[in-house]
Amino acid sequence: MLQRERPALIVLCHGRNDILRRHQRSAIADTLSAMIDSLRQADVAAVLLGVPDPGIFLITSELYRVVAEECQVQIDDAIVPDLLRDNAFKSDQIHFNATGYRRMAEAVDRLLRCHGTL
Repeated sequence: MLQRERPALIVLCHGRNDILRRHQRSAIADTLSAMIDSLRQADVAAVLLGVPDPGIFLITSELYRVVAEECQVQIDDAIVPDLLRDNAFKSDQIHFNATGYRRMAEAVDRLLRCHGTL
């Protein structure tokens, strides 16, 4: 698919279901790292969005910061928890609505501009 579509950038927001299902953190991190490696091999830039651990405080799981540092990719570890805290941005208890996804896109845009990528 990467070869067919040839994107310049992929935004990875992956792993929430794995966290909720209590999969091993090391396996989630390995999957994210493998995805980033595949993107690099296809010459596609990656941005990582951190997703929260289960709980009432909705704080991004540390594994995302570790993967971002190890793989040297940009990360936004605030937008997903922020959107999840406010029902105005969700179409159900888990998924974002159009306004939520627009906010997410704006956060990615700010991240890329802040790091001089755009």
